[in-house]
Amino acid sequence: MQEHVLLQSQQQASQAKNYHYQSFSEIHEADFVKEALHRETRALLSRLSQIKELLSTPEVRMKIRKELFEDGHNPNNKWKVISTLDLQMNDCKLLC
Repeated sequence: MQEHVLLQSQQQASQAKNYHYQSFSEIHEADFVKEALHRETRALLSRLSQIKELLSTPEVRMKIRKELFEDGHNPNNKWKVISTLDLQMNDCKLLC
């Protein structure tokens, strides 16, 4: 009987050790993943800031404006400017 109790207590102690090891391992892994995601996020935010800065320069803004609004005569331009009159005519067609 005492041997049985001794075996049970050893088994419980072993299970407790494994539980603590497993918990520590899972926490360590979660910290590792969290740090990796944090590094990746910082890199992406840095790149986003660079892109915003580039897009805010007057030269780039002028090129974008020209491409969007001044190249309306180009039939291949996917950013065609639609005049107010065209919009009114389309609205009329939809209502009629």
